[in-house]
Amino acid sequence: MYEVIDASCYLDEITEKIKKSKNKIYIQAMHIDFSKKFEIFIDEIIKAKKRGVDVKFNIDEYSIPYIVGHKYYHISQYKRINCNTKSEKNKYYLDKLIKEKIDIKFINEYKYGRIVSEYLPFFGRNHMKITIIDDVSFIGGINLAEKSLDYLDFMVRIKNKKLNLLLIDIFIKNRDGRKNNDITIPIDKLNDLIIDSGRRFKSQIYKETLDSIRKAEQSIIFISQFLPDFNILYALQNAQKRGISVDVITHSPYLAEKKFRNRMEHLIFNIFNIHLNSIHYTKSKYVHAKVIIIDKDSENSEIIFGSHNFSTFGVLFGTSEISLKTKEKTLMSQLINWYNEISSEYLNLIEYSSPSRFIKER
Repeated sequence: MYEVIDASCYLDEITEKIKKSKNKIYIQAMHIDFSKKFEIFIDEIIKAKKRGVDVKFNIDEYSIPYIVGHKYYHISQYKRINCNTKSEKNKYYLDKLIKEKIDIKFINEYKYGRIVSEYLPFFGRNHMKITIIDDVSFIGGINLAEKSLDYLDFMVRIKNKKLNLLLIDIFIKNRDGRKNNDITIPIDKLNDLIIDSGRRFKSQIYKETLDSIRKAEQSIIFISQFLPDFNILYALQNAQKRGISVDVITHSPYLAEKKFRNRMEHLIFNIFNIHLNSIHYTKSKYVHAKVIIIDKDSENSEIIFGSHNFSTFGVLFGTSEISLKTKEKTLMSQLINWYNEISSEYLNLIEYSSPSRFIKER
């Protein structure tokens, strides 16, 4: 019913499912940036459309600069030229889909006005990653871009009728501009779907994550592209003070794609962190997964994963998100195995030698 698909396998996985599709293919991501690596995927999408499959894409407005070329997004001329070159390839493949009358919808277009959206593209995003192919669904952290397939990330393949129908409803609401509710929906006794509608300063996923951290009894593993901040950082520090093992896993600053944002993130972390002393950096791969594992060796263990980075800024900016909270043993075992596999990829580079917040890189 549930299976973890690593980023390196995800494109092949959905391409094979598309080849056999009969009824529908609904795909949504915040960032879609096609390249030659997607040629077979795109050909299979077109073949599916020709045999009568209902094919729809939801693409967040965030992707527009990656299609028409960056105007304001990068100050550096070199980066602008590089992005514009890439956008020509992306536009070529999108035009190919449009020519075949594939239903592509840009959602959240200029939600806060054209100028604000072009200069500050992170405001009001729809960050959900959803793929639905007939009766099989995928949710997780992967965007449809070549670099995303090389990240430390995953999607979970789901075959559950109730969850599939819920995801279809969310997908259609997103493209029609209708608001989802901030809500936790029980799927069964072991799984809850959690939805953020995109209201600023509101996040059901963030609230559920804080509740889970506060209830932890043995261990917490925090994996995100962002270091924990503000309320979640405070909750993790409190957990460690009461004897809970806390591990934070993210990528090395050397792997950060947006250096200024990464410096600001570390500055905030270094100012407010006093107690956390187990921060792991990956050695060669960028972390893009968003998963928190609570009490992994306990009968009361649970895991939250999906599109939410567990960052306060997404809450402040009004980001639409989707996550699953699970206590299902088979799925948790797979997610823990995925974590164990990536553990060979990270190295403890930060050591807090005292509460003075002195940082030393090994």
